[in-house]
Amino acid sequence: MKLASRLHSYLVVALVLAGAASSPDPATAQAVPSLSINSPTVTERDSGSVDLQFVVTLSPASASAVTVAYADAGSGTATSGTDYTALVSGTLSFAAGETTKTVTVAVQGDTLDEPSETVQVQLSAATEASIGTATGTGTITDDDDPPSLSISSPSVTEGNSGSANLLFKVTLSAASGRQVTVRYADSGGGTATSGTDYTALTAGTLTFAPGDTEKTVTVQVTGDTLDEPNETVAVTLS
Repeated sequence: MKLASRLHSYLVVALVLAGAASSPDPATAQAVPSLSINSPTVTERDSGSVDLQFVVTLSPASASAVTVAYADAGSGTATSGTDYTALVSGTLSFAAGETTKTVTVAVQGDTLDEPSETVQVQLSAATEASIGTATGTGTITDDDDPPSLSISSPSVTEGNSGSANLLFKVTLSAASGRQVTVRYADSGGGTATSGTDYTALTAGTLTFAPGDTEKTVTVQVTGDTLDEPNETVAVTLS
């Protein structure tokens, strides 16, 4: 019985030691590094280009080489090839101990007033690491002042009958990347009589689509045979 008891004890001790040898020590276990990409911001210029730099970070540093693919996600609001130089997809390689790499996007300058735009870079297919933040959203901040609006002061000969068009040209000083709207109305400050000398002008709104620079407000002047001074119609923008 004593021999059997001792054998049982030895067996228990052997199993405990075997279990201890097969269990990893949490203090020495290597954490799997994770990759993430930031979301940078840059202000465009009127000409030339400026770099939008996406920083890809590996944390913690790895004792092994790590690679990850990157590409234009294609879901930003900026236009590739126009707002920025088309991004060619590629692979980032982290040597043992390296923790940061950079993907550079060249943003093209312009003088177009437009909303802020975005470029998105996507990480994929990592080796020897996981991917935490896979998509970086870069913001291109516009630096251009909005254009101004002006209205012309046209003239027309009324004619003895029928009607003639008095064409007020409303001009945007430069093309805009935004939709521009402006209200117009008869200011009532002219010397011509609405409904008699010209067809009453109904107030309205002019809409300039991105790229448009000119719109027209038409006033129909009524012809007559009355000898009278030159008369005016005043159209106001607001």
